[in-house]
Amino acid sequence: MTSRPAIAAPEAGPPGPGGPVVRDAPDSAVADAAGPVVLCAPDKLRGAVDAAGAARALAEGVREAGGRPILLPVADGGEGTLDAVLACGLGRAASVPARDAHGGAIVARIAVLHDRGAAAHGEAAPD
Repeated sequence: MTSRPAIAAPEAGPPGPGGPVVRDAPDSAVADAAGPVVLCAPDKLRGAVDAAGAARALAEGVREAGGRPILLPVADGGEGTLDAVLACGLGRAASVPARDAHGGAIVARIAVLHDRGAAAHGEAAPD
């Protein structure tokens, strides 16, 4: 059995309770002669937009040019990784008490993965 690529739903919005940015693509998404299938897999644009927002912006341009976008926001393991994991629908966000590098109390956001129930990556919650 071959796996099918993920393609953004036209009605997909920002990640969160409404669902993930990506979903399984219909078989016709790859075989359709209406336009090329284009992978939109950016990292964040620091200070401007997160990876999911960048993927949606790229996808808009691909659609305008007659292509069929596949959205897959990515991150390099640092800042933005939590949001990329959540945007792909791999888990849910949770806030937990934690300690910073100096031992001070903070609230951290983590991703609790759906298939494992484990924390994927944590970031300090903004003030």
